[in-house]
Amino acid sequence: MKKYIIVTDSTTDLPDSYANESGIKIVPLGFSIDGKNYKDYLNKRELSTKDFYDMISTGKTAKTYQVNPKEFYDVFKEIIDSGYGVLGIIFSSGLSGTFNSARFAKDQILAENPNAEIVVIDSLCASLGEGLLVHYALKAQKEGMTLYEAQDYLENLKMKISHWFTVMDLDTLKRGGRVSAAAAFFAKTLNIHPVLHVSNEGKLVARMKKIGRKNALNTIAEKLFETYIPDENEVICISHSCCLEDANKLKEAMDTDIKLIACSVMSCVAMGMLLCICAPLFPRLYNTSDSVKVLAASFMRVAAICMPIHGFAHASYFTLRSGGKTFITFLFDSVY
Repeated sequence: MKKYIIVTDSTTDLPDSYANESGIKIVPLGFSIDGKNYKDYLNKRELSTKDFYDMISTGKTAKTYQVNPKEFYDVFKEIIDSGYGVLGIIFSSGLSGTFNSARFAKDQILAENPNAEIVVIDSLCASLGEGLLVHYALKAQKEGMTLYEAQDYLENLKMKISHWFTVMDLDTLKRGGRVSAAAAFFAKTLNIHPVLHVSNEGKLVARMKKIGRKNALNTIAEKLFETYIPDENEVICISHSCCLEDANKLKEAMDTDIKLIACSVMSCVAMGMLLCICAPLFPRLYNTSDSVKVLAASFMRVAAICMPIHGFAHASYFTLRSGGKTFITFLFDSVY
């Protein structure tokens, strides 16, 4: 089984330390701002994240440009010449031409070397959603999946990755031509914050509009628990654009909700076990036939077994309704 190396681009927004430790290859996209061109290296060595957002906040406009085919070709060829295969996970084709550049480079290498093992996947993801797909690719690689097994696995998995995000205001989207000046003006005046989603076609889609940033962030928390599939290997990623405080608040809300659900389920498990033990005792309090008492005890055992399921369902509903504000909702429910 030939070993392979994972190649992706800088839109994964993965920490530079993570990329270095895992051995993946990162091909940086580029951008220009204030008349200068930069490469978007993960360590931000050409322009720091803070300096970038400081420039944006003063009204500077940034323009991005895709990776060109030669850049991908050089990276792919170096790996192939070293005797490895290539697993490329690339920025959504619905948002950039970067995937087409990678595919062109792949075709060129295969034309020169038909025996080369090279796979290029259109992630249909963006930002840390793409980074999450890379994370699972690394996990699959460590578990021993071959290049083509990993390809099938990731093609299926990418449709299950859910992206939800919001923006502070629409000025940047207006400057980039994604929304009209009128829409940006009214949104700013009314303090409207759009909640956006990456569609199955890999495009940015505005799903709803919320008044106030807190409401927008609460909606993201709601969407997390609507789309989250409980699994011991489930990974949740939170990324931000120089608003660490907001990201920490969202994480805190998520942690509180998870603890609440876990506490509810464990409490129901304990009560269910107690009810199973005591099930034969309660029917003895009633003057009825033995067969009815046995049937009643059986019904109580069934109810006891179902208690953890009901606990999970009720706690999940509570979480969705609270929108991350579990403490306030708990107090409200307790009083009224």
